[in-house]
Amino acid sequence: MANRKIILITTKGCVGCRIQRENIEKAIVNSKINIGFEVIDFDTLTKKEVIEYRNKRVFLKDFPTTIFMVDNVITFKMTGSTPAICITRYIDLYIKKKC
Repeated sequence: MANRKIILITTKGCVGCRIQRENIEKAIVNSKINIGFEVIDFDTLTKKEVIEYRNKRVFLKDFPTTIFMVDNVITFKMTGSTPAICITRYIDLYIKKKC
């Protein structure tokens, strides 16, 4: 079974980050598959971790940043908040279809 995960990278006081978190949680419930969900505050990342994301072509400049992963491979990434229905579609395209 594939290891499916969504990572949300946020910043303190970010309203869009709060909205994105709520929308991701709704989309995961709607997807009816087992998807891990992790929220990371940008301030807690070490310089090494930021460089590792950059090496994977995830540039942490705007927030919220959402990363979809299957078996520790990034399948999709996006910046900004998105409606839950769109996130559900992204799950179909970039998590379900990859398994």
